[in-house]
Amino acid sequence: IYRVATFVAWPDAAFARPGAPLLVGVAGDDALAAEAARFMDGRLVHGRPLAVVRIDRRLDPHAMPHVLFVAASPARGRLLDAAHCQPVLTVCDGAPGHGCVVGLVADGAHLRPRIDRLEATAGQLRISARLLALAAW
Repeated sequence: IYRVATFVAWPDAAFARPGAPLLVGVAGDDALAAEAARFMDGRLVHGRPLAVVRIDRRLDPHAMPHVLFVAASPARGRLLDAAHCQPVLTVCDGAPGHGCVVGLVADGAHLRPRIDRLEATAGQLRISARLLALAAW
């Protein structure tokens, strides 16, 4: 999740103020949320500190995360619908489907990103050419 975020640019309007943290939401996997918080502590993406938040069943439209990892869960469709057309980098396990910008697909012992460019464009996200090339490999 962290590495993928380093290859994405968000519109300035996605942040409340310059220097505001990049919010990383994790839904459907509490263990991953705890591990992500430990791993991302003290790290920066585009000069912004990272803040990991656990997402339960719905997104707060006034505190929308910039990155949202959604594990397979009953709330997945509702969460992806809420993030659609918002400047939210949605990351899902498996191939990207409706509302998911990046799908992480197992390839042997590795996870390979698959990018839905239309979803990224709908959220005004700019994906770097390096990530797009990696996803096409």
